[in-house]
Order: sequence, then structure tokens, then C-alpha cells
Amino acid sequence: GTTTTGSTGFYEFTRAEGIVVSNRSWFVREGGIHGVHSRTVYEHVAALISITASTSAADTNHPVLFTGHVYPNHAGDRVFLQEQAGLTGDDWKTLKSGRLGPESNYSIPYRFRVPGSYDLRVSFRGDRRNTAAASDSVSVIVQQTEKPGFTINTSAPIIKEGSSATISGI
Repeated sequence: GTTTTGSTGFYEFTRAEGIVVSNRSWFVREGGIHGVHSRTVYEHVAALISITASTSAADTNHPVLFTGHVYPNHAGDRVFLQEQAGLTGDDWKTLKSGRLGPESNYSIPYRFRVPGSYDLRVSFRGDRRNTAAASDSVSVIVQQTEKPGFTINTSAPIIKEGSSATISGI
């Protein structure tokens, strides 16, 4: 673009929203004097990532399907399904990866082996066009899969410390 300075020597460039979807480096060159330009300003743009889980409650060893989209299009690149590993919110462990399809969509099935509550996200590691980014998190509660006919019973549901009870089952 081109602009002129005001009476005090200041200038301004206005760009429309949604135009820049990748990392950019900006500088201004003075008209008429070759080679004179301002310092470079670096604008880093993160990709936008969505995530949806096929269910919020699952059983162990049954697949949960995580789907979503990365914008702008990064077809062929990898995204990573991650579990929150720490209590601080900044520690994430990669569980599985998936590849973005032609429309920049992904689909990652995952089977949880251990019951519990999981906070999950999908991350994109970044490239020369976009910086690293992650989706919002989704929660999935995983219950232990029950085996039909496998039962457990107790002779007393509540006992005093040091007392005994009989546990039986089939």
C-alpha cells in the first residue's frame, strides 16, 4: 500500500480484518530514496483449530472419535491429540497424531485403556506460515468396561475399622 505523512510526519496504514492468515514481516520504505526503510515488525499468526469428541462419556477400550478443522488450510500436515498431563494446565502429553485431509479436516480415533477423567486438545506444531496453536480442550470421562456375568457383592456395605466382611462374586 501507499500513504502520505501528515503535517507532523506520522503515517498510518489500515488493513481490513481477516486479510492476514499467515506470519508476516512488515516494514515501510520511504518513497524516492532507495534503500531507506523502517525497522521490521514481525506479525505471528496462529492457526485456528476446532475439536469435537464423538462422546463425553466412554468405556475403556472403546474408540472415541475426535474430529475438527484447521484454518487456514494445512492439508497433509500433522495434528496431535494431547492429554493434559499436569495440574498447571501447561503440560500436555501427545497420545496420537493424525493427518489433515484435503479440506484441512482431521479425524483421530483413540481408545482409552485406563478409566478416568481426561482433558484433551489437538495441537498444530506450526510451520513457516503459522505459529504453533492448540484447540480449546474437551473433556471425556472414561469408565471401566464391565464384563457381563462378572459380579461383586459384600456381606456388609459399611464396616468399622478392623472389622471383617466377606466379598464374593461370580
